[in-house]
Amino acid sequence: IHFLEQKDQMTDENILQLPDEFENDFLNLNDSASEHQQVLLAAMKMDVRHFISNVLAVKVLWQRIKQGNKEIPDNITPMTTTYPSLHRDHGVAVRGGISAVLITFIVTGVWILSGWKAGFMMAQIGAVTACILTALDNPVPVLRIFIWGSVASAVLVFIYAFGIFPHVTTFWELGLVLLPMFLFAVSMMANQALMPVGMVLGINTMMGLNLHNAYSMDAVS
Repeated sequence: IHFLEQKDQMTDENILQLPDEFENDFLNLNDSASEHQQVLLAAMKMDVRHFISNVLAVKVLWQRIKQGNKEIPDNITPMTTTYPSLHRDHGVAVRGGISAVLITFIVTGVWILSGWKAGFMMAQIGAVTACILTALDNPVPVLRIFIWGSVASAVLVFIYAFGIFPHVTTFWELGLVLLPMFLFAVSMMANQALMPVGMVLGINTMMGLNLHNAYSMDAVS
């Protein structure tokens, strides 16, 4: 904080300047940390370094503005900088957009024609799934995970709706019975390989339970 509050006249080179004890402090912390903690320390060191650079960049820009200088320093990348254009597969984008529109129209049509009261969920999930899968070169594995996750979510919703919720009368009981399932689903999201499964289980189960302020289970629909 003392380093950032300094009142000295700043130059463009000061933007990348760090406190003298910056490296030593993190080295000392690193020596007394475990391997997992060292990973967190490395991430924190990077964030602190970026924070200091951003603060100094703002101070340099403000100093220039007060001096009537509107030019951006060379070591600050302006928003107008043009970068090399990356390859963009417009064909995939067009096919993905068309498929997302078709899926939305199809599931919405089924919802309207069938008169299914909860058909809005099918339209919502169909549109979201189509948008997610169109960004993948090979959507089959993810689609398979989504299908099996949806089946598992339907089983969980059935168990909760007919086996557990009839015995729940207070809010704390509701939180208690939901905790194991959603804690399990959220914990899976921390693992990159299990993240799709956890996301499908958590989102589909919560939407299937249709929780709101007043309990009104419509088992027929």
